[in-house]
Amino acid sequence: MIESKEFTTKRDGLTIRGTMFKRTDRPSLGAVILSHGFMGDRTGVAHYARDLALAGYSAYTFDFCGGGINGQSDGDTAAMTVFTEREDLKAVMEYVLAEDETAAAAGKVVLWGFSQGGFVSALTAAQCPDRTAKLAMFFPALCIPDDARAGQMIEAHFDPADIPETFSCGPMMLGRSYAADVLEMDPFEEISSYPGEVLIVHGSDDPLVNVRYSRQALAAYEKRAAEEDRKPSCELVVLERGVHGFDVPPAPQTGAPVPAPGDAAADSTDGAGDDKAGAPGGFVMTAEMIAAQRDEQAVTLVREFLGRTETVSGERFIKAPGSANPDVIPEQAAADIQRIMKPETNVYALDDRFVLRDGKKHPAAVIVPGGGYGMVCSFIEGVPFARRLNELGISAVIAYYRVAPKAAYPAPQDDLARAVKEVFDRAEEFCLDTENYSVWGASAGGHLAASFGTENMGYLKYGLPKPGAIVLCYPVITMDPALTHMGTRDNLIGAESGADAEEFAGIEHHVTSAYPRTYLWCGDVDSCVPAENSRMMDRALAAAGIDHLFELIPDVDHGVGPGSDTAAAGWIDRAVKFWLG
Repeated sequence: MIESKEFTTKRDGLTIRGTMFKRTDRPSLGAVILSHGFMGDRTGVAHYARDLALAGYSAYTFDFCGGGINGQSDGDTAAMTVFTEREDLKAVMEYVLAEDETAAAAGKVVLWGFSQGGFVSALTAAQCPDRTAKLAMFFPALCIPDDARAGQMIEAHFDPADIPETFSCGPMMLGRSYAADVLEMDPFEEISSYPGEVLIVHGSDDPLVNVRYSRQALAAYEKRAAEEDRKPSCELVVLERGVHGFDVPPAPQTGAPVPAPGDAAADSTDGAGDDKAGAPGGFVMTAEMIAAQRDEQAVTLVREFLGRTETVSGERFIKAPGSANPDVIPEQAAADIQRIMKPETNVYALDDRFVLRDGKKHPAAVIVPGGGYGMVCSFIEGVPFARRLNELGISAVIAYYRVAPKAAYPAPQDDLARAVKEVFDRAEEFCLDTENYSVWGASAGGHLAASFGTENMGYLKYGLPKPGAIVLCYPVITMDPALTHMGTRDNLIGAESGADAEEFAGIEHHVTSAYPRTYLWCGDVDSCVPAENSRMMDRALAAAGIDHLFELIPDVDHGVGPGSDTAAAGWIDRAVKFWLG
């Protein structure tokens, strides 16, 4: 389904080599050119290109001439500068505009650059505004002119008044022009003339390129827009505790304040970490888990940016995975992580600790936490939900379902059906009122819970009673790669699955008159699962005539669970009121 094809083009007699990624089962939504960073090559951004291709875009990666030690394009690293890389990118733009049908028809391409590639993409957009549809920069290396003036460029040290003809920067040999050509440059003046939409994403604790450079870029774009009497169209997204490349260093010690935009701590270049990050109270996430979440955030931010029809400006701050959250149950987090470490524990299980055992009958709720079908995050979307439901006089069970590498459909759906059947089989033992039971799900668990209401994947397929209500918390609804959470999609239906599987597993296609009453909510700044998922569900429920309540809550991100310290606080109570009246 994803076609990858090598391509070449020329710049000043040098051959530039690249790779194109494109879906073969649907028309392209547009062309995006991805530019790698200093010392890198196109393999470092290939996974982003693949995700864009799955989302329906034609994605082009390439190696800058002399831009890295393993790049396949012609050219000597000693001849490389940000200006030669700008010319490389312009040559690739011309190739794409000539060879890509969608780009040729639009006359424009999207530029997405990383680190030095972000700086180069901004320079290119400023020179080629009519051919640049949108510009995305991730941790752009706008510090390069300042570094040159200081005579310190990563590992290289020199006298800026007497730059040597060549100098070593780690394993790369650079030429005098790399530093000399930017000594007099004001990068913000150079890039701010681009009038189109700009997305900048930067880690708050980046030790290589301080986040203040991206804040200066935001200010420069806004200043130029004001001077030209047009609406500002640059958004800066700051990822809490993110460093260069968005790895996340260790969390502050218990009780330490979390840096916020504008704080000295947020502007510090300190913070490079080793291999763990976590929240006060003992909740620890591995670096691998955090890196995966950051990659998901990156792709989600860009997909939303590409799909925007209205301009957005200003700064937004996104908390790091594992940030302090008063609703997190640390001991449960450790158990949730351990569960996915071994095949023998990645199995169905029903947690009945939250069945009220007072001899009275209570309403029953079946909870399926989220986790991208790669984990069951009961620590934030299971146990905290169940505890509040207990306080409201409701018995709850938490269904642990199989996750990756065992998550392929229909395994999770089978496990949820098994949990519901077990609830009915043990109703007398648990003193449950099952006539009006509910199914609750968050994130990927929201997709699982929502699928239980459909005819092709849910209660009717399994011959089970219809739920009295389904409750969805920032749910994944669609499998359309342009809008879904990619980890959820890939774990459930497979990374290389096509339109047929996406349609089958997309809840929005299967809401009929038999669908249960539904309460759902999401935040309007969800950086993991686009809010459009919940909007799609709202429209589908309305079209089918299903009684439902949808809340779009301002300034709330993904993964907050009960949301006690956010504007979402109290949503569990409101959901219960909708369910039970």
